[in-house]
Order: sequence, then structure tokens, then C-alpha cells
Amino acid sequence: GDVSELGTVVLDACEDGARGMTCGSLVRLTGVGRTAVLASSSSHAWLQNCRRVSCRGVSTAALSEAPESLSERRRANAPKLAELPEVVQRQRFAQQLAEGSCARLDGSPDANACVASMGRELVLEAIWAGMATLLLHAESRVASACGKAFYTIGPCGEESLAPLGQLLEEGDSMALHYRHLAIQIARQLRAGTPIQDLILDRARGYCISRADPVTGGVHCALGGGPRDFVVTSTLASQAPPAVGRALAGPLADWLGVKHAKWGAGSVSFVSLGDGSVNNGHFLSAVNAAAYAVHRGFKCPVLFAISDNGLSISLRNYEYLPRFVENLPFPRFECDGRDLAAVHSVGSSALDQVRRSGKPAVLVLRQLPRRFGHAGTDRQAAYLTPEEIVSVAAENPLEGTCAAAVDAGFTTYEELSKEFTRLGVEVEQAFNVAAAEPKVESREEQCARVSAPLATLPPSARVPSQFVQLGAPQLAGKDGRRAVMRKQMTRAISESLSAHPDMVYIGEDVEHGGYYLVTDGLKKAHPGRVRDWPPDETSLIGLGVGMSQAGLLPIVEIPYAKYLDCGADAFFEAVIMHWLTDGKQPNGMIIRLQGFDRGVFGGNFHTHNALHRPPGLDVLAFSNGADWVRGWRHAVLQARAGRVVMIVDSTELLNARHIDVAAKDDALLTPYPPVEEILPFDGVRLHSSLDSREGRWKLGIVTYGNGVVTALRARNTLVRTKASVEEKTDTVSSGGIFASWVSKTTQPSTRAVTADDIVVIDTPCISATAPGDALKAAVQRCDALLFADVCKEGQGPLAHTISALQREGMLPGSQWHLVGAQPTYNPLGSYLTFLNEHDVTGAAGRLLARASR
Repeated sequence: GDVSELGTVVLDACEDGARGMTCGSLVRLTGVGRTAVLASSSSHAWLQNCRRVSCRGVSTAALSEAPESLSERRRANAPKLAELPEVVQRQRFAQQLAEGSCARLDGSPDANACVASMGRELVLEAIWAGMATLLLHAESRVASACGKAFYTIGPCGEESLAPLGQLLEEGDSMALHYRHLAIQIARQLRAGTPIQDLILDRARGYCISRADPVTGGVHCALGGGPRDFVVTSTLASQAPPAVGRALAGPLADWLGVKHAKWGAGSVSFVSLGDGSVNNGHFLSAVNAAAYAVHRGFKCPVLFAISDNGLSISLRNYEYLPRFVENLPFPRFECDGRDLAAVHSVGSSALDQVRRSGKPAVLVLRQLPRRFGHAGTDRQAAYLTPEEIVSVAAENPLEGTCAAAVDAGFTTYEELSKEFTRLGVEVEQAFNVAAAEPKVESREEQCARVSAPLATLPPSARVPSQFVQLGAPQLAGKDGRRAVMRKQMTRAISESLSAHPDMVYIGEDVEHGGYYLVTDGLKKAHPGRVRDWPPDETSLIGLGVGMSQAGLLPIVEIPYAKYLDCGADAFFEAVIMHWLTDGKQPNGMIIRLQGFDRGVFGGNFHTHNALHRPPGLDVLAFSNGADWVRGWRHAVLQARAGRVVMIVDSTELLNARHIDVAAKDDALLTPYPPVEEILPFDGVRLHSSLDSREGRWKLGIVTYGNGVVTALRARNTLVRTKASVEEKTDTVSSGGIFASWVSKTTQPSTRAVTADDIVVIDTPCISATAPGDALKAAVQRCDALLFADVCKEGQGPLAHTISALQREGMLPGSQWHLVGAQPTYNPLGSYLTFLNEHDVTGAAGRLLARASR
């Protein structure tokens, strides 16, 4: 067929003599099953000699025909590009290989002799990984200077860390600092991935191609293997989930979870830079690992710290050795430039962790940071010219290549040829990647923030929208009703029984928690309800690690304000589906209590502002029955990979009455049948009229504790006989013989009734667009009042209003928004919360003009 539009093809089978052949503008052909890059359609005639050609890339235009292609810009800017330090040093190394003049490490043949102990295969594989690392980085700076690449944080100087990737076993998990590219390449080479595929995929990351297999074109990150976990640019944020994975593997094995991604004998490997050890993420992770050891939990995690002496511009002033001395783990150290030492000491460290099931730390010293932190780094502002030149010339690959030649594993001629070949491979890979499509659709970016909604099981039944709390028919089959807290406990236990891989973790949850929600669950489900120290960063990291290991974690945070303490870990958990294009979801439920309205603990136990990043489902229920129904749906979606946060109002947990004076027990609800589920777009209509016809004078849109406040306000409006305006048509005529008839509309007022007001309960407060049920409900209201329990300016209903306005569904000017006060909540007072007076005042004004 016509292949003129292909940028990358694979030759699955060739006629005799075609292998290695070049013809026309075919750039290269390395053999059957290998990648070939076409420069123009003139290669079409030659390709007819192939029995079958299959497309491997996503390029849609021939490279030389692409306007302003990378290759064109590279040629046009060749003199300037040749002056880049990375290009200068790349050429210098090529010349050293050609001349056979690579300097031995420390100038001592004895220091390199132990390379022979690694064996030829591992040494050469590590060299190829190191060469690819150097070449990829140099070309990323070239492509960046040409405006075609967008990530320039450099791995150069750390090429000799490649053996760490070779030492990891298939079942080990890995999360790498963004400079540790050599480790990633080495691990994938060990797994059998062709180096040309690795190079092309990495080029796609630098050029943010949509074909990038790691992020799908939204970032440049290390990864690619099934147990290689993507790391963001936030310092040390990879460390707490690594501890979580280390703890989750043995736990999954103990629980007998057959679909767990790893189990006994696996190691969680995580690397970071020397500057990152100062970050709270790392301190949290180290403390969590030490705590696990103290408790006797298996926690096989290896922390690998690369020490180049700089944290961007801040020198470490020899602080790292002192810091490491204080870590309560076995310590392993080596010269990070010495390939054999990295292999030997790294092997010892991994063996120690694997055998003992306990943490250890590996420090890789004396690493040069060549070419600055990133392309935008102004090194001259903090390093001398001599320091910049000296460190740029310090190439660990020199010593490795010299040692390999000394050991008889290769020759300089072979090394020079391979470096040249890989250089061509890298350049062409960037040509391909730079020409591939980038992300362009806003809709696609919004759609990828979370896993697709799981469909409801066939047995599921969504309850009627209409509900009357306290009505006799709500007594349930067994006649029993209970407060919200007890129904929640029962629902969690139901899920733990139904899902053997579910684990409930949190602070003080084993004895029942602050509000007895988990009371009795530890005894009923041994080993699956677990306490954790009061550190939200490691707690959320533990949840992430458990999810990545194949467990279904429920993470309880005792108060909404405490989420702030682990905010970055929380955001990282949520963003990962978007960042990995759905390849690494962190399905879990976060149970957040201590939200809204209370007199104990002040603002810190009654915080009423919420984080709602894209990709997070946030739910706030108003009663026990709906909590149970919504919980079941949350579990279903968490298993599908979504991150769901359920926010519970402290005041509702044990509340019994809407009308406290009458002691109406209206908040006691039955336990719903197991098949009843409330989906995210479900809306509950609290109305005395169970009808799908007719209109309401006023709809009060709210959620959580706001529903109870609104129902009490409705009772007050009815009891105080608030006025509602009506329009009455009057017909007049000139008498029996008159030919004219007139019709006039006269305003009148009457007392409001409960039938005039519907409270629209919207438990899902993270939706970016109102669902059909909400839109149908508001269209039946003459006026709308939005009652937000969050602080003004930080509540979810403002977005709901704007979304309804965009769709033309607000009733003209007949709407209003009230919320909690934009301040903090004092101890012992309800002063600043949304209250009944706020709702009745605004509702009364809307009712008085509802029909105008």
C-alpha cells in the first residue's frame, strides 16, 4: 500500500539482501523487526520489496516535507548548536572513543579491574544505557534550542547508576528521581525492550508527543514498565507511596489477595537527589518506614540517594553524610561514578532489604552534575567559570569504557561504532517525535482526569428521587431505623465482607475512631482495619501504595482541616490518572470527617472549605440511608480506579431530629436494601409532594448538613406563615350586550405551605456540569436559593450556578446564594456557619417575588 504518509514503520519481513540496505532517502534499516525512519515518500518503491510492512509510529507526515521540522531547524542553526556545552562534550566523548583515550576512573587501573566481576553482558548493557542517557540529554537540549522539545532537566553525570536498574527483579516496584534516566533504560533493556524503542519513547517524552507511552504527551516522566511508577516534579513526593508499596506487598500476601501486583520477596525501590532529603515528603516516608520496623511490619524499601553536592544552586555543605548517619536503617555507600561499585554495593543493599524485609538506604556519592540542573539554569550566578567547565568535562562513561576495554569485554572501535549508531538513532527518534501530534483537545484533557465511571451492576436499583425524612414508610422491612453513624458502620462492614482486598486505614480507627464510625470493625475484620500515626502525608502515601499494589484502600482522615497537612500527597494521588493517561490510577476512598458545624475544636475540627482538584469525586450526604447508597457507588468507582472523597459533617453523625423541639426522629433512617445504589449524579428531592408534575415556588439547592438546615428553614417559613406572591387572572366585560372582554392579572399573596418549597439535595459536589436530574429539578422552580455550607468564595455551589446559567436554566433574577461566612470558626460557637436564619431570610425575599 501507499506508505508515503508514514513517518515510522517496522519491517516484519524482507527479501534476501534487503537487510541493512539503504536506498533513496531511507535513513536507516537495522534489520527485520527493527524500526526504520522514512525521510520522504521516495522510499516507497524500495519498500515494495518487503513482503509486509506494518506501522509502528503515529507520525502523519514525511519528515523532510514537514514545515519547520526539527531536522530543518537543526541544520539552519548548526553553528550555534555546535557551541552548546552538551554538544561540545558529546563530540569530545566521541573523539575519545575514536582515539581510544578514555581516562580510567581516578587514573588507577586497579580501581576499574573489578568491572570484570560483573560479566561482559551486564557491563556492555550498562554502557549502552549510559550512552543512550548522554545522547538523549544532549539531543533534548538541541531540540529545546530549536523550539521542539520542552524538558531539559539533565541526567548527565549519573550514567553509571545503570546497574541499579539491572539488579531489580521483575516483581520489584520502582519510582525514580527525574535525573535517573540510566536506571530506567537499564531496567527496560534487562526486560528485553529493544533500545531503539526506548530511545524513541524517551524522545517522545521530551517532545511531548501524544504517542509518549508514559504520559501521553502531557509531561516528560520516567516510566514504561508495569511496575515503574511515574514521579512528578515535586521533590521527594515519590517516597511516601514507595513506603506504601513496601507495606502493601506483604499485607496483600498475608491477606491472600491473588490479583496483587507483587507479594513476598519484592522490594520497593525509590530514588531521589541529595536536595530532596530535606523535603517533608522524604522525612515523612523515612519516619513511616522506621515506624513500620518498630512495629514489626515488613517494609522492604530501598531509598537510593544520589549526591551531586547541589540542590539546584544550594550547596549541600556536607550535610548529607550527617543526615544519613541519623537514619535508623542499614546504610550502604559507594562512588556513584564507579559502575562496578554501584553494582556491587547496590546488589548488597537490595539483598539486605529482600532478605530482611526491612528498609535500607543507599548513598551514591561524588556524582557530577554536568550541564546544570536544566536548560534554564543560570549556573554562572552561583558557580565559577572554572567549576562549570570542570564539571561539564567530568564524564563517568570514560572510566566505564576504559574498564570494559581493560577487561577484554569490548574494543574502542566497537564502542565508537555503537556510540555513533546510537547517536544517529537518537537524532532520528527526535525527528520522528517532534513531528508527531501534540495534545490539542481541551475535551480530551478534561476526560482523562479520572477513570471512566463503572457501570452499575444489573442488580442495582436507584431509589426514587423523592424522599420525606421521618415518614412512616421509611421504617424499613425490619422496622428499625438508626442514626447516620450506625448506618455508616454497617455499610463499611458490608463492603469489607464483600471485598477481601479492602483495607481500612487511618488515625485511631481500630478503637472506633473519634466518632465511633469504625466501632467493632477491627474485631469483625481482623488485620484489615489498621491504625496509622498522625501524619497525613504518609497516610495518603500508604493509601496510594496499597492501591498500586492491587488492594482497595479506604483512608480516613479525622478532620477536614487535617487534609491540609497532607495536601501535596493528596493532590499527587488525584493527578496520577491524568499524568499517566490512565495507566496508573490510584483507586481509593478518602473518608474525611470533622467537616462543618460544631462547637468543639474550633476551626480545626469544623473546617468548612474543601480541596476539589480535577479528577476527584467529592460527596457529602445528608442522612444515613443516602450515605449507605452513595458509599456502595463510591466503592464501585474506587475499584474502577477513581479517587473518591466522602465528607462527613460531625453534627449529622448522631443527629436524630429535624424539629428538635418536637423530637420528630426524622433523621433516623432504615438501612437500604443491598441492591440500592445512589450514583454520583443522583439528586434527592425533599418534598411533601411525591410528584413528577407541577412546580415549586422555591427550590433550595444544597448538600450535607445544608439539607437539614434547609428543611428546618422550610418548617420555620411555614410555621411563621411567610408570604408567597401569586398572580390571579381577572376577566371583565361590558355586560351581556357588550362586545369587549378584558383580562387583567392581579398580584395577591398567601401563606407559604410545605408544598411550595423543595429542598434539592445534591450529594456530589465535585461535578463540573449539572446532571440531568438536577437540571430537571431546577426547571420546575420559580425561584432558586443555593445554600452552601462552605465558606463564601470556597464553596462548590458557585460553580453549579455558573454552569446552570450557561445552559439558561436559572430563573432570571429569581435566585440567590448564601454560604458560611468568609472567616474562621471560633471555638464554642456556631456563629460563622450557614444557619437557618441565613436560609429563611433569603428564601423569604425570593418567595415574596417568586411569581413576578
